[in-house]
Amino acid sequence: MGMAIGLAEAPGHSRTSGPELVGMFVDGKARRCGVGLALVESVVAWARARRAACLALWVTPSNDAAITLYRRCGFQPTGAMRSVAGEDGIEMVRDLND
Repeated sequence: MGMAIGLAEAPGHSRTSGPELVGMFVDGKARRCGVGLALVESVVAWARARRAACLALWVTPSNDAAITLYRRCGFQPTGAMRSVAGEDGIEMVRDLND
């Protein structure tokens, strides 16, 4: 149905130091059923258990569905950009001290 990976340390290109959500994928048949939300919240719980102050991710600006999901999950753009899958990518971060 889906998968998401949490890296313990962002690999040097993030403006944040700490965990990063990467490799997020939800099968098309399982979208809009809460799978994405559950995956994100699982990685958030993992990051909180590590006592992280925030969780970062990168997303391509053309992926409106993912950006909508991440915003709904409390992520906000930082303004940082880099190449993601051959496209410009934007960094989003969620404060975990809420």
